[in-house]
Amino acid sequence: RPRAKRLAFDLLDHRGVLAGLAIGAGLYTTIGVFDAIWARFLTDLGASTGFVAWSLLLFGLPMVITLPIGGRLVDRYGALRLGVGALAFGPVFLVAYGLVGAPGALAGIALLHALVDSVTTPAGTTAVARAAPPGRAAAAQGLYGAVNSLAAGLTGLTAPALYGAFGPGPMWSATAAAVALLVGLALWSSRSRPGSRITQ
Repeated sequence: RPRAKRLAFDLLDHRGVLAGLAIGAGLYTTIGVFDAIWARFLTDLGASTGFVAWSLLLFGLPMVITLPIGGRLVDRYGALRLGVGALAFGPVFLVAYGLVGAPGALAGIALLHALVDSVTTPAGTTAVARAAPPGRAAAAQGLYGAVNSLAAGLTGLTAPALYGAFGPGPMWSATAAAVALLVGLALWSSRSRPGSRITQ
């Protein structure tokens, strides 16, 4: 137990912290795939290098405006409620990436995905901070960052192998399945007892 506390693993006993970690892991599972695959994916569909760059800008630039709005929504309606709800859209977008073959349409889907992630991003970190015991908020944030880095690293490592072996459709579907599992974990962990409502 003392070693677990030094590594912050004892915080996994707090279901609100576990729910926030699941939200963050779901978000960074997608980020790991994007970092590893997106440029190659669009290039294979015939997009130019310039278009790939613009698509990345289209994904990131709106968040300058929408992230503060997402943060205010999280403060108003609850980190877990909005975090689980926003993350639940992730598998839909991920499956769509594997079904759509037009780079322009994919960029539009990515824009919508970014708008949803403007809620998921502040929701995960807020949920972890609020659920942490007194005096453990910084440890909880450190654990949150470590879990996110691990999720992004694992998917960044496995996504290219899946893409090369099976193609984009199965790779995006596998990512969607992984995120869906994390949605389920976040939903289960966010309930303090069976049948309770998400209020945090």
